[in-house]
Amino acid sequence: MTIPQENLEMLRQIYETALPFNRLLGMRILSLEGKLAVVRVDMRTDLVGNPFRESLHGGVIGAVIDVAGGLAASLGLLAAFHDLPDEEVAKRMARLSTVDMRVDFLRPGLGEHFICRAQSLRTGQKIGHARMDFENDQGELIAVGMGTYYLG
Repeated sequence: MTIPQENLEMLRQIYETALPFNRLLGMRILSLEGKLAVVRVDMRTDLVGNPFRESLHGGVIGAVIDVAGGLAASLGLLAAFHDLPDEEVAKRMARLSTVDMRVDFLRPGLGEHFICRAQSLRTGQKIGHARMDFENDQGELIAVGMGTYYLG
């Protein structure tokens, strides 16, 4: 099932513009294709977690992983429930939330910018699962995550 472009644009607006925390971190959606979401965040001095190494704060890494996972779960929801009325899909989207998330930090967050790729793995009636990879601008894997999301 191909998700209509207007629904993808709606997701972009919600995740990039409507959520103040995402704006604070400077998250940008690079692509939304199928069940894969790609998010970028640029390194800034106010996001540093270790001033001696000037590495990205682990909380920022975890937050970006969670947002990207939620975005992938949203894609899964839109693909799985494309036959529902728009109002029902909107209600489900409004209730989407993180149930559980695991992040494994593999190396320090060093880089000029970072890319998080998140893929929806499974979408059930109420729960969705996603896997996330967080890399720096050199393609080094910084952290990986698995998330479970409530789909309303």
